[in-house]
Amino acid sequence: TIPVNLRLKTRLLEGQAASERLDAIISKICNLSRNESLDLCRQKKVFVNGRICEDNSCELKSQDVISVRGYGKFRYLGSHGLSRKGKMNFSYEKYI
Repeated sequence: TIPVNLRLKTRLLEGQAASERLDAIISKICNLSRNESLDLCRQKKVFVNGRICEDNSCELKSQDVISVRGYGKFRYLGSHGLSRKGKMNFSYEKYI
């Protein structure tokens, strides 16, 4: 038999980044530099919607699932406005 509640547990979090580029979002979510997130992409450790993504400059869309080997799995929920200094506010879910 299959359990009734199959929903994965997540935690809703927010962050700020310069843009919706993959490397900018990964660097904020995983607390890395942009160069370190670029290295993860080059090492084929970043997956977007289940596919390896070597293009660090790809623009994320709302509901994209990002998985970074060694750092976890996240769902990007989209941007919602700018900060006073012009950075983009975004929200994401972290899978627990």
